[in-house]
Amino acid sequence: MDKVFIKSKINIPKVKDKIVKREDLFNRLNEAINYKLILITAPAGFGKSTLIASWLNFNIKKKYSTAWLSLSKRDSEPIVFWKYIVYALDKIKEGIMKNSVLTFNSFQFKSGFDTEILAVILNDLDELKEDLFLVIDDLYLISNKAIYDQLKFFIRNMPPNIHIVIISRVVPDIGISKLRATDNMLQLSQEDLSFTKKETETFFKEVMSVDISDNAVNILEERTEGWAAGLQMAGLSLKNTKNEKNFLNSFKGDHRYVLDYLMEEVFSLLDKETQDFLMKTSILEEMSYDLCNRVAQIKNSQELLEKIDTENLFMIPLDENKEWYRYHHLFKDFLRNRRSMKVEDILPEAYNAAAQWYKENGFYDEAINFYIEAENYDEARIIIEKIDMDLMFSGDMKKVYDWCMAIPKEMFYAIPRLCMNAAWFTCTNGDYKATDNYLKYAEQALKLQGNEVDVKYFFTEIMIIKGMLATLEKDSNKIMEYANKAKDYGNKHNILKATNALLKGTACIYEGDVRTAIVFFEECLEISKNINNYYTAVMANKSLIISKILRGNIFEAEKLCIDLMEYLTERHAANIPIAAAIYNDLADIYYEWNELDKSIEYVKKALKLAKKGEVGWILCTSYMTLAKIFFATFNIEDALKYLDKAEKFRLNDKLFDVKLEFLMVKANIFLRSGNFEGVEKLINDDIFNCLIKCNIAYPYYYLTKIRYLIFKNTLDEAETLIIGLCETFERRKVNKVLAEALILKSIIYEKKGNKKEAIEALIKAINISYKEKYLRIFLNEEKYLKELIINEGTKLQALIKKEAKSFLNQIIEGFNNKINIMKKPAYLEILSVRELEVLKYLQKGFTNLEIADALFVSVNTVKTHLLNIYTKLDVHSRAEALTKANEFGIF
Repeated sequence: MDKVFIKSKINIPKVKDKIVKREDLFNRLNEAINYKLILITAPAGFGKSTLIASWLNFNIKKKYSTAWLSLSKRDSEPIVFWKYIVYALDKIKEGIMKNSVLTFNSFQFKSGFDTEILAVILNDLDELKEDLFLVIDDLYLISNKAIYDQLKFFIRNMPPNIHIVIISRVVPDIGISKLRATDNMLQLSQEDLSFTKKETETFFKEVMSVDISDNAVNILEERTEGWAAGLQMAGLSLKNTKNEKNFLNSFKGDHRYVLDYLMEEVFSLLDKETQDFLMKTSILEEMSYDLCNRVAQIKNSQELLEKIDTENLFMIPLDENKEWYRYHHLFKDFLRNRRSMKVEDILPEAYNAAAQWYKENGFYDEAINFYIEAENYDEARIIIEKIDMDLMFSGDMKKVYDWCMAIPKEMFYAIPRLCMNAAWFTCTNGDYKATDNYLKYAEQALKLQGNEVDVKYFFTEIMIIKGMLATLEKDSNKIMEYANKAKDYGNKHNILKATNALLKGTACIYEGDVRTAIVFFEECLEISKNINNYYTAVMANKSLIISKILRGNIFEAEKLCIDLMEYLTERHAANIPIAAAIYNDLADIYYEWNELDKSIEYVKKALKLAKKGEVGWILCTSYMTLAKIFFATFNIEDALKYLDKAEKFRLNDKLFDVKLEFLMVKANIFLRSGNFEGVEKLINDDIFNCLIKCNIAYPYYYLTKIRYLIFKNTLDEAETLIIGLCETFERRKVNKVLAEALILKSIIYEKKGNKKEAIEALIKAINISYKEKYLRIFLNEEKYLKELIINEGTKLQALIKKEAKSFLNQIIEGFNNKINIMKKPAYLEILSVRELEVLKYLQKGFTNLEIADALFVSVNTVKTHLLNIYTKLDVHSRAEALTKANEFGIF
């Protein structure tokens, strides 16, 4: 080894005796044996090197060969960089890199680097038979692009037993996309490295020897953002206090120990210009050069931000170009404390300056927030009135409502537009009383207005909101009355046209006129898309989906969803919360087609967006869909779990009638499980007995009632009701529910011993269903249909349409593919349903994390299932489990 090289750079860092063993991360890293590249990226202080060093020491060194290289800026010459790589590798076992060492020491490589050396290194490594982990720490310090290109080539051509672990503050340009696409890379980021609650608790109690409550752990985890350095600071402070509650109240960046530390070690060392800059800009959630210039009233913000970033002063870049930044929570609290003492008198001026900048640059949300902070309510109101309708109907009604609530009440009640904004929000949340109250204040304020055009326009808006409230009562006449009173004021108010068409379509649904309803919903969708009104576009689309599925046009429903999602994507609006409704509709469509994996995929997307926007009715319907899916796979435990989750978000008597839908899903799951709890009370509720004229609007209630009568063996009553429903559904041409009704009709006749009528009804159901592939409505009735269809399969094949024969085979295949919980094969007596699911994901090569995401469980739960599988199958690894599963015929 060259004398000028520093030996300590190729030593694995020592691990302290007291350390948090991050088992979840270790388990994820243990999957590294399956990958070429393991990439660890996070800002300074997140414990990247500590994590990898402890993982090597605890989990890897005894099993595999390991090498380590800690880089510095001086290693940016290729010949220096690769020499260190070779020496680090040669340290594993002297002589394994002898050809590489000789090549480096040869004359032609004394003064420069030739890429042929990479081939020599790779060939030396090819002689190494065991698995090897090579860690390259602080790669971000390397500034030479040529080295990244060489690394890219090196990784692509490594022997399969070589695994490179890269630790960096930024993602290196070494072909990450291709590695990810070919599943050759495992990545951990800042989010992964942030300490969890459990790890935070372990850190304080075992590493810092501090006794701490769960509440304190939660608070400190949030405040430090799981940042290891911040936890260390909190731990040091906790060691010197006996009153945890007081400590938590004060630990906001201005706790005396933290304050002393930051003042002594950070803030006091800065020049006054930087100190003033930090305090003034700490009012901002995000910072750019231009914005900081305006708020701090200076011209050199770029220079200062770059300096603060370079010196790692608790500032986090928000983009690769480092054009936007934010302060770490803890440091921001510290700065707030300082500014309250030093610059309090100029804060209103700073807030107004920030608001003005955001307003000029078209960031109206932020402008409103800062004007409210400055108590400049007039300016805030002006912007709210300018953007409110567009913003609300783009899916952000709650945001506008919160702004309105921040305006002093005497101003709020005097402005019709603000009252109407609040009314829209409470109306869409089904709060009749609050909506009516806001409408009254709006009407009172309008009486004082002199502008006749505005008064007429607001009257139209009020009529539409009252029409929406009438949908709570399912009163189609009242809905139409208000809709007809709403005047047409031209293109300026197209949003009201769209909403009015939506109302009229809803009234038609309640009257059972699905065909006319579709015309109104299509009108609403077209208007909404033309004016980029995402909220009403999604709601119109959802209404169309319901109507199309009623009529049995499921492929058209799928296309509507895909087209609308493409429309939103083109406008960079695919991630607005209301878009969750589209994903949820797709999940229901794929459920009907029995494509359950695809259905789960879309439910996950729906849940992610709905949680982001706190859209309760979508969360409710998403969890209902999951309950149906898991019940379809005989996973009753999880089906009931998701029903419970759905019930938490169920809206009682709200605008979106998920209450009835929830009760129907719950009733059907209970009935098919043989659990009649609560079903009888629901079925006999007086409210539904007066809805005969609405049997198109509530088909699933009536179908559920028939199912209940079948289970109760009250067949004559069931027959009378089903005959009337079939006639109505056929007359109205609602084919999907007609097919479902015919299936129940067939079951009734079969149970009554009328085989001929049972087969006739079943044939009609199949002939209606095959084009649109309504598979689930058959599979859900397996208990009654399976024996009939299999026994009469020859007769059915002869009598159904020629094109429907493959569909019948799909039904039979669906029956056979299901796990029969009454007659389990030998391996099913060993493994639970969930363990079988885990095994199937193992077969697909999923990691523990991917399995957890697919099954909506924690990684620890997956590990428990794996342990159970290994124990029951008497194996010790994934490979052995898969081999044994194949022997049992599980796959």
